[in-house]
Amino acid sequence: MLALGRVSTEESIQIIRHALTDGPEAFRPDAAAACLVAAEKQQSDGNERKAVFLYDAVRKANLPAVYRSGATRGAILALLYGRAA
Repeated sequence: MLALGRVSTEESIQIIRHALTDGPEAFRPDAAAACLVAAEKQQSDGNERKAVFLYDAVRKANLPAVYRSGATRGAILALLYGRAA
């Protein structure tokens, strides 16, 4: 699943988002990690809006707090970075 996050194409993002929201509960933490990786990739490519979209998906998912707090941090940085650019 992390490989899909590293690729971070529109198709791979759709797959990991689907796994995050509708996939088996056991796979959702892996999907969340992949979303965080994809969000970082999107942010580094200058797509802060898409990064925040991915971070928000993780923040809204029923996951352990460590994933939600990582997504919150990422969203804040993406928003700050987007305004500074």
